Amino acid sequence: MINGLHHHELVLNILSDKKVHYSREFLDAGLCEYRQPIYKLRKLDWIIESTVVNGRPAFQLIGKKGEIPKDLFL
Repeated sequence: MINGLHHHELVLNILSDKKVHYSREFLDAGLCEYRQPIYKLRKLDWIIESTVVNGRPAFQLIGKKGEIPKDLFL
């Protein structure tokens, strides 16, 4: 636990703004291993895309499976 949060909860907090986040942000938050918490979130039906931006690993939260996007009708 870090600051009272399980590792997957901390990762979800970082990704919750649905912007692209780099692996360095997870390391700076105190996580030595961020891939396992991302895997756990995916098993809990969170959709997290992995990509590489300028040679750096990056992740973006899309939403939860079955969730209707809020910006769908804008």
